[in-house]
Amino acid sequence: METMNKNNIINTIKQQVVSGVRFEASGRLTRRLTAMRAVFKYRYAGSLKNIRSSYNNISSTMLRGYVKANSQYTLINSKTRNGTFGLKG
Repeated sequence: METMNKNNIINTIKQQVVSGVRFEASGRLTRRLTAMRAVFKYRYAGSLKNIRSSYNNISSTMLRGYVKANSQYTLINSKTRNGTFGLKG
C-alpha cells in the first residue's frame, strides 16, 4: 500500500469537488514511555472558505469544526501552556 499523504487522501475521497481539508492529530504524539503532555496538531490543505460567499462578494469566516472561530483563535495563540484551570489567552 502506498503511503497516505495529503495528496493521496484528497485523490481518494468520494467528493472530488473539495476546496480544502483539515487534518487533525491529538493525544500523546511521542513514545509512551516519556512523560510528554498531550498535544493537538492540525494542518490545512487548500482553502476552507465559503466558495459561494466569495462569488457574491460577501465576507466569510474560516470553518474550524464545531468550535467557534474566536475561541479557537484564542486557544491557538494562548500563552498559558500548563495548568489545569482552562485559561484561555
